[in-house]
Parts: sequence; structure tokens; C-alpha cells
Amino acid sequence: MEHSFETEYSEITDLSFHHLSDCLEKRMHMSISTVYPFMMNQSGYNNLGLMMSDECPWHTVLMIHGRTTRVEGPLVAQFDRVMESVESLNHMIDSNGIPGTFRVFPTSALRETLINAYVHRDYEIPEPIGVRVDGMGITVESPGNVWRSLHLGSDGAEPSRNDRLYRVFSMMEGSNNKGRGFSTIKDAYKYTPVTPRALCRDGLFIVLLPPVPYVSKGYRCHRDKIHDLLAVKRGMTLREISSQMSMTNQYARKLLTRMENEGLIVGTGRGTGRNYFLCRPETAPTIPPIIAERTPRKMTIKNIEDEWTGRDSNSRPLPCQGNDLPTDLPAQQIR
Repeated sequence: MEHSFETEYSEITDLSFHHLSDCLEKRMHMSISTVYPFMMNQSGYNNLGLMMSDECPWHTVLMIHGRTTRVEGPLVAQFDRVMESVESLNHMIDSNGIPGTFRVFPTSALRETLINAYVHRDYEIPEPIGVRVDGMGITVESPGNVWRSLHLGSDGAEPSRNDRLYRVFSMMEGSNNKGRGFSTIKDAYKYTPVTPRALCRDGLFIVLLPPVPYVSKGYRCHRDKIHDLLAVKRGMTLREISSQMSMTNQYARKLLTRMENEGLIVGTGRGTGRNYFLCRPETAPTIPPIIAERTPRKMTIKNIEDEWTGRDSNSRPLPCQGNDLPTDLPAQQIR
């Protein structure tokens, strides 16, 4: 059986669940007893219980246009507060005749990115999740690289790093995208000229959601998206581009041929191995770290507690209040 941090006994046993209980009653009309089986072992709370409790020692760093807020409390509360703060700045854009509602940052992509950050992070690393909103877009840093299980679950699917936490989030947030989270994020950008990025760096899994300048189904949108892809990854094959664009190879080939004829890109090689490059290479902007100095090491819950800043050994962490969050910034600052 694989090691699972969330199912180990919690070293902190005096836990309360006021926020979780309120969330379950208001959203699901359910009692907290519904999730107790996930949060308890035979004779006490496990680490998942600690994650969902009011005493949760992990936190999120939220930075919006240079203003930083530390978001504390149960993981579900942290997710709610970060989502609410960013969505308050997420204004609508012209749909250009396409059915549906479109925003600067697709809500479904933002929601899935945040859920993935909380569900898949490594909780044995004390570093916080980082969320930054600036001119580049929304950047989410989650401690721990991509995790792969050695075994399949009972449903034949590969389990999450924190499978019980995933099930609790799935129950409360309605997330049913197990195993295809980034595909969901990418699909939310289907009619846009930009593409979300994901990468691993310095023990972190990082997702960048770029702001959407416009939406369209026309050639201009497809051309700009291919340009955006080739600026990030120099040299892509037809299959790689069609996969990233969620379109057939035949249609992608027509677009690439047109762009070659217009002198925007150049192809080298033949057949399926043909690679495409920008005629005027551009360098995609690098993603600066949200938290300048991180310590990617695994620690015990006791050590995590000792590293809390501005807190003495006898005090209990207080959850961040809603009015502490930067929800009053003008939407025009997001480009």
C-alpha cells in the first residue's frame, strides 16, 4: 500500500469544524457526519481532518497587483476566499456572437486550477500555495511536483496524491474532472488566442492562466494562438499543435499552410516529423516566483506550527476574515 499523508494520524487532536459544518449545511444541506469517515481513523482524526479543521496549519499567499494577503483557515475556506477575491476582479468581455458568457479569466479554468492546487499539492512540505494576479495573468504555485501513483484505484483510475481530499472537494465543489484537470483548463480557452501554461520548477507545480483579450472562432484567433504556442515552445509538430488547439490534424494543417504562405511561420522537415517555428522568434516571458524564498523540505506538523510567523506557542491560528481580502481593486487593472 502506498504512503498516504492524509490518512496518517494527526499530531494535533483538539480540532473544531465550525466553518466546514456551515459550508455543508448551506451548500449541501448535509450534516458534517457525512464527511467524518474521510477525516477519521480508528481512534482519532487523521491529517485530512486537520486540513479541513479551523486549526489547519497550512495557508495560501494571495498577491493581487502587489498587495499580499495571507489566507488561513480550513482548505475549503481558503479556496472560497481566494476564488471570491479573484472573481471580484474578473469582468466580462464581448462574446463576439459566440453563445455563452466570457470573462477575462475563464471561471471554469480558474476554479479547476485552484482545486487542483489544493487537491494535488504535497502537504508534507510546509510551503504555502501561492496565487498571484498581475499583468501577465493568474499564476498558481503548488508545492510538490507532478505525482504518479504506482497503483490504480478500485474504479480503474489513477488515484490523486490526496485521494480523500479530492473526494471531499468533489462532494462540496462538484468537481468531477479527475485525471483530466488540465484538459478542462485548456478547453476553457478554446475560443481565445492565448493558451494556459503548466510547468514544474524548483519543486513546484505552476499554472499560468493568461488574460483573454478577445474571443472568436475565426482564423485570426487560431493564428494568434499558434503564434502564442510557438513563442513558448520553439518547434512543434502538426500533431502537437492540433492537440494543443483541440482540433483535427487536417484543419491544423490548413491553418499552418496559410500561416507559412503569409510568412508568419516556417516548417522544417517532412511528414509527421515536420517542425514549425516563428519566422521572427519571440521569447515568452518568464514566470517570476510568487514567494521569493522557499524551503522545499518535508516536515512534521509540529515543525509546521513552529514556523508560523507572529504567533506564540500557546496561541491558536485565527482564520483570515473576509474583509481582509483585497476585493476592492478595479477590474481595469487586469489586462
